[in-house]
Amino acid sequence: MANNLYIYAVTRAHVRELSMLTSTTLEQMLAAPDYDAALAILAEKGWETELHEPGAILMAEENKTWDFISEMVEDMSPFNVFLVANDYHNLKAAIKKTITGSEVEPVYLPRGTVPLAQLRHAAETADFSDLPPEMRVAGEAAFDALRTSGDGQLCDIRLDVAALAATYQAGKASGSDILARYGELIVAVADIKTAARCAKLGKPRSFVREALVECETLSADRLALAAGEGLEALYTYLANTDYAEAVPALRKSAAAFECWCDNLMMNSIRSQKTVNSGIGPLAAYLLARECEIKSVRMILSGQLNRLPAAAVRERLRGMYV
Repeated sequence: MANNLYIYAVTRAHVRELSMLTSTTLEQMLAAPDYDAALAILAEKGWETELHEPGAILMAEENKTWDFISEMVEDMSPFNVFLVANDYHNLKAAIKKTITGSEVEPVYLPRGTVPLAQLRHAAETADFSDLPPEMRVAGEAAFDALRTSGDGQLCDIRLDVAALAATYQAGKASGSDILARYGELIVAVADIKTAARCAKLGKPRSFVREALVECETLSADRLALAAGEGLEALYTYLANTDYAEAVPALRKSAAAFECWCDNLMMNSIRSQKTVNSGIGPLAAYLLARECEIKSVRMILSGQLNRLPAAAVRERLRGMYV
């Protein structure tokens, strides 16, 4: 779809942005005396709080967001960058259920690019030939790893790495700078988190490298080498990359780093609020809603578990509006 054909969709998205939650609204929810009072604030903003359960409320908002975009955009393939990871999660769940024979139904994620029934059939028959080429290769490798050695970690790594690579490629194929940037950041952030975790556990470079995906802003080889030498070597390498400002957050905690990453993405899309055509503002709206829902999830969880407002506040992301 040409950029000028997105004008109507972008205009509607900008109108919806006006009703999104602000930092002030989140502060009101944090200050609410209890969970029901926090829900009352959301109800005033049009959220479906009659569902009452956090999971159901948040899922309803996710569904509303995707339904809104899909009703206006005929070709949703540029947004595959948000969806392909769900395919790999579902394939992983189906493979593990097939091989372990567990009677417990795994949690499958909605909104993938490959029908869930197709993924489950591939796992149940050990025939991955009908899947997209990269997914077929990863599925076969993960299936064989779990079936022959029972190594669940190796199974996870093979599918997680393939999911990241697919997300990266989907971003590049989208034709949108915003979506390409999203795919780049998803891979870079995952690589950094993996490298930091491996450095803490003392994993060898070869192990780390297998779990990383190459991207433009980081060298997977150099990242693995640094992680193999320890956390300080990793921090030194990152200090000379686009992610130098992430080092203080990494030193603080994994949660602080994730918050830093989300804020980086939010800052990179705010320019789309003044753009009136193209797919960029629609991608920004999807990301902004994702951030909004994530923040609400944290607050509702904090209210249910009676966590101090200050503890929840430091984990909240910057809002789009």
